[in-house]
Amino acid sequence: MNERLIILLNFSLLTLLIYNLFDKTNKLTEPLASCDKNKNDLVYKQEAKINKLFGQINNIKSGITILKTGVKRNEDLVKSNTVKLKANSNKINNKAGSEMKKLDKL
Repeated sequence: MNERLIILLNFSLLTLLIYNLFDKTNKLTEPLASCDKNKNDLVYKQEAKINKLFGQINNIKSGITILKTGVKRNEDLVKSNTVKLKANSNKINNKAGSEMKKLDKL
């Protein structure tokens, strides 16, 4: 008996969900059905705005790509300069050590 009740409740819940879904889609499409043919200009204006915004998004994406390549290049230069700095620092320390040894001999 309990299994039948659960099946019945599940079926009714599924039916209510489907009904609710169809009810919401009808509310979305009904206002468009009453739209006059003269209002097509508004639709085209909105389409133009959307296309403009997509163009701006594409420009931003290309700008981000350019910036990413610049950042990568700068990171590589920083790594290169770090290696050069360490090498020069070691040279200076070695020269200082050799000069100190010369001074110690005196």
